[in-house]
Amino acid sequence: KGSNFIPMDAFVNRATPEVARRLLNSAIRGNQNMIRIWGGGLYQPDWFYDICDELGLMVWQEFMFAVALYPRNTDFLTNVRHEVTDVARRLGHHPSIVLWSGNNENQDMAYKNDTTVVDYSVLYDQAVRSTMWEEDTTRPYWPSSPSNGVLVDDSEMGLFI
Repeated sequence: KGSNFIPMDAFVNRATPEVARRLLNSAIRGNQNMIRIWGGGLYQPDWFYDICDELGLMVWQEFMFAVALYPRNTDFLTNVRHEVTDVARRLGHHPSIVLWSGNNENQDMAYKNDTTVVDYSVLYDQAVRSTMWEEDTTRPYWPSSPSNGVLVDDSEMGLFI
């Protein structure tokens, strides 16, 4: 069982290790063992993941893409690859990270038409997922939250939605 973890405060400087520890302990007291870092929020500070490691709380880490269509031009995709690399290298040593996820609620938007399906695949399969696998082959990658996983993949077309 688990919960979504959104930013602790609208003002980031008010999010402290003490606040995080209180919230995470509350989840544990509620018999939860996983926290999903919501892709519509922000990457948490290093101390957050240190606390999760210490408490034995598993983390489902989403990349920060949520409920939107994103460009697929070269500059943007290069920036995305750098972001994925930076996040994987910064967080990858934490045993609490048990799953990487490409985005929050973008997969459903891909079904609107053929162009958006291709856009989705270029961004999340060719940029996010392939870069993630270059950085971390020890953890699973889930395409989106929510997702039907392989039930919507088409390997013949090279689309992994």
